[in-house]
Amino acid sequence: MDTAGSTPAHDFIAPRLAALVEEATAHGILRDVAVAVVTDLITRAPFNTSEPDPLADSEPHPTEPGPSAEARLFQQKDALLEQVVPPAQVI
Repeated sequence: MDTAGSTPAHDFIAPRLAALVEEATAHGILRDVAVAVVTDLITRAPFNTSEPDPLADSEPHPTEPGPSAEARLFQQKDALLEQVVPPAQVI
């Protein structure tokens, strides 16, 4: 594990996060999917509670509602599978 920029918080959280991803893969979840889910979870409430930066170069713009988290996971899974097993070519 890369320890560059390590802090006590990194030292505490990193092994637990690595163990969570390993446990997910042991339950049949692809590593990339587990990492994507963790990233999705920590970038929204209740974990990410930061307010928009008022000095940002652009006002926050409303976004269109997107697919559910479950639908996004299936999209990610399908995209990963296509990398491993390309779709059958039509003759």
